[in-house]
This record gives sequence, structure tokens and C-alpha cells, in this order.
Amino acid sequence: MRYRPRTMRSLAIVTTRRETSSAISPVVAIERLRMAQERFHEPVLATEIVELFASQPAGVVVDATLGGAGHAELILHAAPHLRILGIDRDPAALSEARTRLAPFGNRALVVKATFAELSEVLADHAVFVGDDDVVGILMDLGVSSHQLDETDRGFSFRADAPLDMRMDPTSGETAAEFLVRIDQHELARLLRTHGEGRFAGRSRSRSTNDSRVPLTS
Repeated sequence: MRYRPRTMRSLAIVTTRRETSSAISPVVAIERLRMAQERFHEPVLATEIVELFASQPAGVVVDATLGGAGHAELILHAAPHLRILGIDRDPAALSEARTRLAPFGNRALVVKATFAELSEVLADHAVFVGDDDVVGILMDLGVSSHQLDETDRGFSFRADAPLDMRMDPTSGETAAEFLVRIDQHELARLLRTHGEGRFAGRSRSRSTNDSRVPLTS
């Protein structure tokens, strides 16, 4: 399997393998499909991403953050010479993606994994890739709107809900369980290191004057 990357970065990260060949213009009504997808998650930069991938030579596109398959469905509609290997770990997203991509038959494969396991996924599903090249990789990083809208996922401040915050709610500990086993100093360190929180060592006081007090003494 040969792969020579070309990278374009925007709200989504796109890596493609481009060859000098006649570009294939998308033949799909993208806006109509996007309207049908809004119930789950509207894909960002849909027109631009579809145009970019549709111009690639025949091969496999890896959607490493598949979600509800919004981008994948648009690409498969627009580019019949491409196949999609989709990766995600959210059970709700995987269910939606499998339903949405079912009409494309063996042109699409949905795998439960994370994009950190990309090499392993490609090795484990070498039969699907076959002799084709991986002509592009798409990563739309971040939290999906459906994860924010579903209050029981615990990603949003808009509702008083269980503090879960797991991308895959079937494995690992919840955010609430994690907070129980660490102290405030470790929490501040994690927020400062991984969240780049300048004020990670400070919290809003519960007192009436609403002053700020340091977590550390």
C-alpha cells in the first residue's frame, strides 16, 4: 500500500494523495444531503472537502473521525471511484454511520476504534483496502453536536446531568469517577498542562462576594 501525503488544514484536517488526472466534479446535491444530516451532526466545510476528495484517484479514503458519517456519505455520493474506511469509538455515532452508509454496500467499512489506532486498523482490515492506495485521510477533530445535545453524555454545561464525558460511554471511568480519586492539586495540574488553562489553580468562591480563591494554599 503506497501513501504520499498532501496536507490541508482548516477546521477539519485533510490529507490526500493527489495525482495529475482529470478532476471529477461532485455530482451530488450537497446542500440537500446536508439538510438530511442535520438531525445528527452537520459536517463542516462539506462542499470544500467533497470537492477535494472527489478529485483524488481511485482508492480508499480513511475517515478517522467518522461520527455520523456526514462527510463519508457526501464523498461516496460524489465520487463512485472511492471507498471509505471509517473509524469512530462512539456507539451512537457508529450506529448512525452504519445506517447511513448501508446503501453503499462494500464501498464502506465502519470500524470501532480511535484515530490513534489508525495503523492497526489498516493492518487488521487489509482485505478491505486490498491493492488500492489510501488516497486521503480526513480528521474532523472535536466534540460532535449530538454529544453536546444529549444531556446524559455530560459534555455540556446547559443541563444538570451526570458528569460522564466519555467519547465511548461503554468503557473506562466517567469524569465523576475520575474526580473522586484525584485531589484538587492534581486536577489543577491536568487543566494547566493539557487544557492550557492559565487559571487552572483558581476556582470561583461560593461566598456572597464571589471572589476568586486559589486552590493551593
